Order: sequence, then structure tokens, then C-alpha cells
Amino acid sequence: MNVTQDFEKWATGFSGCDGGNLHGPVWFCGIEWGTGAEHELEEEFKLPVSEPPQFYEGPGDNLKYQFNVKLLKLIAAMRGRSVSDYKCVANETPFPFHRDSEFFKLNLFPVAFKKVGPQLWIDTYKNATGLSTRGAYLKWCRDNRFPKIRSWMELGQPKLVVGVGSHTKDDFQKAFGFKGAENEENIEGKKLVWMSNGKAILAVIPFLGQFHLNSNQRLQAFGERLGAILKVL
Repeated sequence: MNVTQDFEKWATGFSGCDGGNLHGPVWFCGIEWGTGAEHELEEEFKLPVSEPPQFYEGPGDNLKYQFNVKLLKLIAAMRGRSVSDYKCVANETPFPFHRDSEFFKLNLFPVAFKKVGPQLWIDTYKNATGLSTRGAYLKWCRDNRFPKIRSWMELGQPKLVVGVGSHTKDDFQKAFGFKGAENEENIEGKKLVWMSNGKAILAVIPFLGQFHLNSNQRLQAFGERLGAILKVL
């Protein structure tokens, strides 16, 4: 596959990452950003990505995004607090996803899409990446970006990686280098899968949205369990 040079350099760097502390003990990993500007791709691929970006400049920035609000609730519960304390968590010093915090935030795949689907891989994506289909793009990332993510693991040495999106469990395992026995638990009617490689734990949770972790009760229960799992190491 003849990918463009700009895309290759960008996609194997810290693209698709929100930042935080690469050396923090807890990483949160999504699948990909959900908003995109297709017409800006080629310019985006020229941006420097040799260091993790820092998208959150102040404690209030986390409160602007529903996804981050739910992460704040998980963090509160992981610390033995109520999810209702999430605004207090957002205003801690350093606040979550600050470069000096305990947390790092990234995505498996780097390109942001408003919508996904094989039929939506428009010419803009083909021309910018050099890849003819979305399937080819995903395969290229698995073959070329995932090894980079594993190298980040070696560098940062987190204790817990939380993958958000149960149906992408296999990709989380491959990206972060986890194999072997899995532990599966039912929590508030939803599935939590976690595994250890002796150095770190990968926990895969459902999406933080409708039909998934869609209530404070579930976020509290999952956060408390993640906090307990973190203590296993």
C-alpha cells in the first residue's frame, strides 16, 4: 500500500492523542475522534506529532466535552468518591489530562471521522492517505501504528490502560500488547473484560454513551471496580 509520506509520519506519531502525561499510571484510550474536517486532512497531516499534544489548557476544558465529563466521573469513582464529585475532580491541581497529571488520553486510530462506513471513504481520504478503502486504512494502522503504541507503553509504563469500546477489544489487546487469559465480569448489566501482562492491566469497558455506560449508577460501579483492579498490581 503506497501511503503518502505526510500521512505515514503523522499516523505513526502522537496523532489522535489528546495529551496528558505519557508517564501517568492511568491511560484512557478511545477508538477514534468522532468529529472531522475532511477538507483539512492534508494540512493536518503536516502538523508536528513527535510529542504528545496538550489540548487541555485549563481545568474547565474537560467540562466542555461529554466524553470527558464521563471520564471525570469514572476517575472520581476510581478514587473512592461519588461520581457527583466530578467537577471537583476537574478542578484538581494538576487537573486530569494536564501534562503533570496521572492520566494520558489517546485513540487507537488517528483520523477523525464524522461518520464511518466503507461507502463513506471519499476521495478526500483516498488522496490524503494513499489508501483506497477504510479497510485498508484500518489494516495499515494495525500493522504500522499499533507497534508505535506498544513503544509508547514501554516508554510511559502505565499501570492501567482503559479501552473504551467493548467491540474493539481485540484491537486494544493488539495495540497495547496483551495476550492470554481474560477476566470477564458483569457489572450493572454491562460487561467488563480485563487482563494483566504482569506489568500493566488492560481493562475494556463499554462506550460512554447511550445504551452503554449511560447512567451515573453504572459509571460509579465501573469506576469503583477499575479502582480495585488497579490495586491488583
